[in-house]
Amino acid sequence: MLNLILLVPTNSHAHGPFDNSVHATLSTDGLEVTVSLGGDASREILNRAAPNNTVSLGGTGLKTLPNELAAYFIETKSGAQTLVANRFTVVGDGLEYTFTATYPSPGGNSVTFRAPYFDVLEKLKLGTFVLADESGRQIGSGLFTKGSAAVELNLPQLATPAVVVAGSSQTLSTAPATTALAPDTNATPPSPQRPSFARFLHLGIEHILTGYDHLLFLCALLVACQRIKPMLAIITCFTIAHSVTLGLAALDVVQISSRIIEPLIAASIVFVGVENFRGNVDVKLRCGVTLGFGLIHGFGFAGALRESGLAGQGAELLSPLLAFNLGVELGQLAVAAVFLPLLFLARRGKSVERFVTPAVSAVVIALGSFWLVQRLIG
Repeated sequence: MLNLILLVPTNSHAHGPFDNSVHATLSTDGLEVTVSLGGDASREILNRAAPNNTVSLGGTGLKTLPNELAAYFIETKSGAQTLVANRFTVVGDGLEYTFTATYPSPGGNSVTFRAPYFDVLEKLKLGTFVLADESGRQIGSGLFTKGSAAVELNLPQLATPAVVVAGSSQTLSTAPATTALAPDTNATPPSPQRPSFARFLHLGIEHILTGYDHLLFLCALLVACQRIKPMLAIITCFTIAHSVTLGLAALDVVQISSRIIEPLIAASIVFVGVENFRGNVDVKLRCGVTLGFGLIHGFGFAGALRESGLAGQGAELLSPLLAFNLGVELGQLAVAAVFLPLLFLARRGKSVERFVTPAVSAVVIALGSFWLVQRLIG
């Protein structure tokens, strides 16, 4: 069991199931595409694009980059013609960077977006793509994956725009427009295609299984408990708490910056690890701690779902939110189903039992402290 914990990556500080995101805006002035990536990924791509280190990401202000570098971050085609960026900029804070490429208006009937960085960044798994018009109305969305990092869609002036996500074509229902990009206020808003309920369920499962800090927090809560009943009570409290803030944050009722939430999540891990050295666990107190810190973890869960843009807004968000949260719970139960038998097995030997909680708690404190420092200093 201790060996499993030691396998937790020490560079875990992102909570979304999505490693990156791409947002495109189609307007009367042209096409603008923004790519958001983590700091390490951004630097690696830029090093490949400019191996002589002639370009850097230094500073926090907006910086203009050579236009030809845009193709390393996003490839955009109108029909069979590759679009060439007429401006390419970057802005970031060291933790995350946003690259923006602007193009002239596409001349063909379809546009294809491809994320070439999936070819070179081995750790990337999923990325999101959203296309909107200049009024902010979503035209289509999709997912980039390791095996299929391209999304193709027809321009909105067609009566039945189609979205092709990961190789499968899906038709959107929208009203024909007399002007290619100018929104018709009398027309029925289009219904953009989004990933299915099952897809959001899968994303929720993947999110918790790769959310090592969330899992470590749950491990720290359970390892000091001796009986199954308190363990189930703690799991229930964690589920209730993070479900509440996941819903509130995803629906934009309450918003807290990730720069606050991320260190607090790490601090919660350290707190519970230290508390485990106090000896016997007060179940009521631990449930209270779980509820309090579970609220914080819920904000961590919500960030990626909300920021991806895949789920929509208002009532449109309810089904994806339900599916995503259900996936989180299923993943959490799957981890508990593996962890708890291992914990009880380790406690069968009295000589071993005395060292299980202190040893696991020490690892929890070490990793939590590392993440806390990492997130505080960026």
